[in-house]
Amino acid sequence: PSPQPASTPSPQPASTPSPQPASTPSPQPASTPSPQPASTPSPQPASTPSPQPASTPSPQPASTPSPQPASTPSPQPS
Repeated sequence: PSPQPASTPSPQPASTPSPQPASTPSPQPASTPSPQPASTPSPQPASTPSPQPASTPSPQPASTPSPQPASTPSPQPS
């Protein structure tokens, strides 16, 4: 039989991993809170009480007693 040459495996190049760029995080802007306007309370008008009229009592008529007739004794028969 014809001699078989020793099988020389084809050389495999060393696997060079593709370089990964360093992950640079995207910069986050500093959170600037929206300014809140100072709370100005709505002015309350001073409470002016409604004027109360002076209480004028209703005039009472002077009490005039009803005249009593003079008692005339009834005549007694003799």
